Amino acid sequence: MPQISMYVAGATAGVGAMGLVLAWDRYDRGPRAGDDLDTAGMGLYTLMGPTTGANLVRMKAMNPIPIPEEGCPDAPDGFSVDGTQRDLVARITAKPGGTALGSFADVTFELFEASTSIYRATPAGETLKVELADNSILSSEASFEDRLIVQAWEDPLEGWAALMGHRAAAKDIWVALMTPAQPLEWF
Repeated sequence: MPQISMYVAGATAGVGAMGLVLAWDRYDRGPRAGDDLDTAGMGLYTLMGPTTGANLVRMKAMNPIPIPEEGCPDAPDGFSVDGTQRDLVARITAKPGGTALGSFADVTFELFEASTSIYRATPAGETLKVELADNSILSSEASFEDRLIVQAWEDPLEGWAALMGHRAAAKDIWVALMTPAQPLEWF
């Protein structure tokens, strides 16, 4: 079964920024696959952007999140193992699953091609229940909708994602996100 994991961080008091790091494991290869030469169906993706309002988020999923096999693409940016490319836009939200600062979040994950939904991790109106790693803070909803940017496997985060300040190779971040019960220490 495919799986994802995520790290979301951001702070706003009027105007600020929000970032997402998404670990993608299409073929359920697990954290040990981080050192494989064949990286088909796996990758680290980012999304960064300005935001307004009042928000404080620093959350990591405690465990990889299983997502449905049916209709799942090879990669959330539309790249396929056979070399075809589709222009996909991701919509991802994370919000407190009950009380703010609780141990669980409600997460949605959906992929669109143009205006058409081509993949959804849950039926409409439902969410994924995600346990949060220790030291996570999710005081309000964090929402993203844009094209995910794949990160170079052997390099630190690039582009706007470098603002998150992490110097480890993307594959090491991917392994940390895909390792069950890994505490939130590396950002």
